[in-house]
Amino acid sequence: MPPSASSRSAPLLSVLLPTFRRPDDLREALDCLLNNGCEGHYEIIVGADAPQASAQRIVEKLRRPELRY
Repeated sequence: MPPSASSRSAPLLSVLLPTFRRPDDLREALDCLLNNGCEGHYEIIVGADAPQASAQRIVEKLRRPELRY
């Protein structure tokens, strides 16, 4: 059974980062967001208009818990 909403801590901030065929720009944007010095619970959600293996590889390679594809 999935944890209930009350047992999970929700992020205080969600950043939605759309991308489409620009892996270099995506990597630069993620580097800026992940190294901004922000403390606290936040999430970065990367979304693509079309399935992109390059975007997914970038997200997976970073292996950060606050980052999702």
